Amino acid sequence: MAEMKSRILFDERVNDINEYFEFIETLINKRPTMSYSDSEQNYLKKITINITHILKSNAFLILYNLIEATVSNAIEDIHDEILNNNNLCVDLLCTNLTKIAFKNIDIKSIDELDFNTTNASKIILTHWLNNHKNSINNNKNPLFAGNVDAKKIKEIAKKYGFSYSTDPIITKNGACLLFIKNARNSLAHGEYSFLEKGRDTSIDDLANFKNETINYLNKILDNIATYIETKQYLREQISLPI
Repeated sequence: MAEMKSRILFDERVNDINEYFEFIETLINKRPTMSYSDSEQNYLKKITINITHILKSNAFLILYNLIEATVSNAIEDIHDEILNNNNLCVDLLCTNLTKIAFKNIDIKSIDELDFNTTNASKIILTHWLNNHKNSINNNKNPLFAGNVDAKKIKEIAKKYGFSYSTDPIITKNGACLLFIKNARNSLAHGEYSFLEKGRDTSIDDLANFKNETINYLNKILDNIATYIETKQYLREQISLPI
């Protein structure tokens, strides 16, 4: 099986986040002075503690983006695996996925579907997956919108049938995702200024959130990779036609 797109993007974003945290930690611990110049003179400017508070708050947005993007991309990996297999139709999917596909059909959709060239079971499957992809492309995720935490990931895992089990020693079962989500939303809605939120959050706490989030998402991606590789999206006791 080829490496999942979600895994590749996750690794890229993790590298970006680690560089960002390294930068903030350098500003806080080393208190460097910024040097710049124009055509006539050189200047030195101290990095204020308020700037580091603002940068710490911005880390919540970056971490939340990692969470939502990773889960969204991983679900797309599942959908692509199903959509790219021409032998599949809703009759072969696990019961929960069959229900999701049927719930995506409304009266208007039925009138627009062409049942003359393809069986209904295949049409319903492709209609669901294509509609989902179109919603993603229009920034309207059908599964979540600004509310992803470990509880939501658990709900999605149950619907699709992949494991949400992780090593609690290094992930705390994703408990920090709720704090990150709430912090991100409070900043986005203006309940706290970036300066206030950063002042209330230590860099050590942020680093712990980062590590637990990365470890948690890494395991969820492992679970989804196993789910795809072992075809757990299929209904029990059903094998694909040869």
